Amino acid sequence: MSRPILVISPFQISNFCTLFLFLLSPPLISFLHFQYALLFFLLLCSLFVHLFLSTFTSMLNHLPKDLQIHKIDEIIHQQQHREKPMHVK
Repeated sequence: MSRPILVISPFQISNFCTLFLFLLSPPLISFLHFQYALLFFLLLCSLFVHLFLSTFTSMLNHLPKDLQIHKIDEIIHQQQHREKPMHVK
């Protein structure tokens, strides 16, 4: 039984970052200097990119053995060299 894997899409990350920027930027800019607010936002974005990449990597590691990343080229190669159906003239 495979356990569920949390998958975060880039669309969800951009939505969250937009919401965060919309809600927290005015107080951050008023209390801190603009560069500090920008730095904080960029650090938050990099955290979510890291989470996305680590989730994607863990998802790849949980694939069945015949679908792991090092065999994808071999599978594509096999599918390209299968016999193609003959066209009727």
